[in-house]
Amino acid sequence: MITWPLFAEQFLNEKLIVQVLKIGVRIGVEVGVDPMDTFKGEKVLVKKEDVKMAIE
Repeated sequence: MITWPLFAEQFLNEKLIVQVLKIGVRIGVEVGVDPMDTFKGEKVLVKKEDVKMAIE
């Protein structure tokens, strides 16, 4: 499972999946975003290279 947290408790869920349950990998998101910005398409949240590296 690839984790891709955006905001709120999703970063805690990522830690559970990756560090505790050990069933996922981080994609590399470090900072949360304003949910309204994601709907406007103003920010690149994750680069395609990061997704590719997480899968491989």
